[in-house]
Amino acid sequence: MKIKICGLKSYEDVDIINVCKPDYAGFVFAKGRHLLTKDEARELVSRLDPRITPVGVFVNEDLESLAEIVRYCGLHAVQLHGDEDDLYIKKAGNVRIIKCVRTRDTGSVQKGLATSADYVLFDTFDTKERGGTGRLADASLIPKDLSKPYFLAGGINPENIEQVLRDNPNAYAVDISSGAEDESGKSFEKVSKLVQTVREFGL
Repeated sequence: MKIKICGLKSYEDVDIINVCKPDYAGFVFAKGRHLLTKDEARELVSRLDPRITPVGVFVNEDLESLAEIVRYCGLHAVQLHGDEDDLYIKKAGNVRIIKCVRTRDTGSVQKGLATSADYVLFDTFDTKERGGTGRLADASLIPKDLSKPYFLAGGINPENIEQVLRDNPNAYAVDISSGAEDESGKSFEKVSKLVQTVREFGL
């Protein structure tokens, strides 16, 4: 099981990530409280431990802009939370793609799974938000025999992480943002507990 900590905003956040060493770190380029400029993101990525994969999070970004941000910031993967289709994904370039599938119902999940992306990410469906709702995705809608590696997101925190892992043993990774934060940003205590719990899962 892998773990991604998303929504890094500051040098202090990066310092915490470098100590706790999750597998992925997320940098957001979509509207919301975690939004970064490409200059801010480039500086943060440059300080990231090279063993941690930097991921850019986008919503319906222009393809040329996406390619420029990936190159400029040194991103190794992109996470797409908008209406990006397979043609968009194929034109996105030589970078790993994580495509968000919002768990509204069985039909929407099956439609979302028809993607050429390297990974899918299951997140909570919301009529207003593309992500960051703080609510757990409906794991009952995820096919048990799914062969494509998937991330599970939505409302995961230190208090429920163990149950989430037990309920989703086939997940490739968990993705956590607000559940790793306190009022000042990323929390060392929360991030370290989340990473440790994932590392110990299945041992």
